[in-house]
Amino acid sequence: HIDHILVYYNKYFKTQFSLKNYNLEKLSALQDLIRETFTIAEKTTFLEAAQPEDTPMSQFVKMTEDHRRERQRRLDAGDETAELSFPKTSHGKSGGKWDSGKGGSKGKGKGKDSKG
Repeated sequence: HIDHILVYYNKYFKTQFSLKNYNLEKLSALQDLIRETFTIAEKTTFLEAAQPEDTPMSQFVKMTEDHRRERQRRLDAGDETAELSFPKTSHGKSGGKWDSGKGGSKGKGKGKDSKG
């Protein structure tokens, strides 16, 4: 169900899902970007796969490239709405995915105080 997207996204990807990460306001706008991937059933509002389960990854790569070319063609023609716009993230000193919060590069190596 469409209301469960946040729960399952967090469960499987271990991070919060936010349409703002894609600079979008509505899920339907995300669906427009990746329309060959999923649909939303009108009656049940369930997400449904638009491709068979055994679709090869190469097919998704091909669809992605086709969309990139179409966006580039539209940009070249002067259509600024074709440009993908993702907000810049600021990780600061803490909060970055790879930031341990301890800083520095000191480790448990062989230093002058080491007894090894």
